[in-house]
Amino acid sequence: MASSKNLAYNLDYENSYVTTSPKKQMDSEYKKVCDNNKSRTMSNINAHINNKLATKNKFSMFVTILIISTLFAILSCRYNVISEKNLTIQRLNIDLAEAQTELTNAQIALSGMVDIEEIESYAKQQLGMREISKNQIVYVETDTMTGFDSPTEETIFEKIENFVLKLFN
Repeated sequence: MASSKNLAYNLDYENSYVTTSPKKQMDSEYKKVCDNNKSRTMSNINAHINNKLATKNKFSMFVTILIISTLFAILSCRYNVISEKNLTIQRLNIDLAEAQTELTNAQIALSGMVDIEEIESYAKQQLGMREISKNQIVYVETDTMTGFDSPTEETIFEKIENFVLKLFN
């Protein structure tokens, strides 16, 4: 249709009012308002849902961070305890090595102290022993061929020795 600049002769404008009744026009306006309200209501519902989801996401993020922090704290504490125990073990090993060194040195010193004169003085002073007299010395005759003249009868010491050997065998 031809449109002119004068609204009085605009046929499209007239046709739009002529073809629709005021009630239909009112219904279409109401529908537009309702659609606008629905879209506003839907956008409000969507915003509310998004807010709830954001709140849930924030809460779940907070819980996740809290759990991770707690696990990190527990692992740190366990690491500290393990490190402490390892340090204690190292110190004890060092002390053990020092004690073994002292023991070795003491054994070396003891073996160096084996002196006949010291043993004799200890036996006389501490144990109350005396030197043997000439009448306590017994000489044994030996045969040059066999090396020893041994009596056929066992001595008491040989009996004890044989008894002990029987116990352990």
